[in-house]
Amino acid sequence: MMGHEELMEAWRVDSMLDRSELMNTMYSLPSLHSKYLTILQEYKVTIRKLAMKYSTLKATKTRYYNGEMGKDELDELGWKQYLLKKPLKSEMDTILSGDADLQKIEEKTLYLETLIQSAELIMKDITNRYYLFKSMVDYEKFQAGV
Repeated sequence: MMGHEELMEAWRVDSMLDRSELMNTMYSLPSLHSKYLTILQEYKVTIRKLAMKYSTLKATKTRYYNGEMGKDELDELGWKQYLLKKPLKSEMDTILSGDADLQKIEEKTLYLETLIQSAELIMKDITNRYYLFKSMVDYEKFQAGV
């Protein structure tokens, strides 16, 4: 999966417009659109998978903090028995929000949300390029006295 720096570098290269190659650039818009749509969809699928992973881990951690896991299950996960008192329902959200494993998934989710926003802005810019090209052609006509 392409990270933020790679995405921005790819867009920096792809966003360049060569005035002498306007028609070729305009004809390449569908492939450019396809490239960034594929990237955007990859991010969206990944964030959905992370959301499912988060939900599953949150349920497992809730059972863990409630002391509902057996030794075999704890050994399988590589966790030690939770030795503090069983939290109240009102305390569980606070405990879960401080859990390091859940925070890692939340951090990845926030990162992916940023990538999705960037890819959506790129897609919007690609869509607006048709208007940009029209304006450039109109300007060239104006300069030529047409």
